Amino acid sequence: ISTPGSEINSWDNVIIPLGNDERESSSADINLSKYTDITLKEFLEEAEKQYIEQVIKECNGSINDAANKLGIHRSVLYRKRKALSLL
Repeated sequence: ISTPGSEINSWDNVIIPLGNDERESSSADINLSKYTDITLKEFLEEAEKQYIEQVIKECNGSINDAANKLGIHRSVLYRKRKALSLL
């Protein structure tokens, strides 16, 4: 065990899982290799667009349910869809 100080405490034994969850194998995963020639802003917009599309699909097109799942208000989701040309 490696610690920053001279004493070991309970936080030194915390294990953080790295990628072994359901999201790792999701069909909504973004292939990062095709985004190496764009800006971070463009990448984030594309990632947000794909994520919103996936959540709406999972909610069978229900904007209300999708907004709830995303943790945002329905009107915010509408504005994001408009800004990302998803309407």
